[in-house]
Amino acid sequence: MTINHSVWKQLRWFALFLAVFVVAIAAAQYGYARYELNRSLRNQSQTWADEIIEQSFNGHWDLRRYNQASPNAPEYITISNDGFIDIEEGQTYIRGFAFSGRG
Repeated sequence: MTINHSVWKQLRWFALFLAVFVVAIAAAQYGYARYELNRSLRNQSQTWADEIIEQSFNGHWDLRRYNQASPNAPEYITISNDGFIDIEEGQTYIRGFAFSGRG
């Protein structure tokens, strides 16, 4: 028994619809997972930043308290308005000059 031309045509349209549907669902899942990951990272980063600020800032930056702070962040970078950059990975950079630090 052979399948007539109209049935093949319907099957092709169904296969095309199914392929488009699967790709759309995959794209939606990817977008949602990426959104949730970024939201989670932003929230965690904000929590760590709040810990650093709470331990080191009281109307102005107290660098002694900042250096002694022990936030739960595994690593962090602090950038001030005047160009001071502190990377909490053992190196301190001030306007392009590197100094051996904390080690």
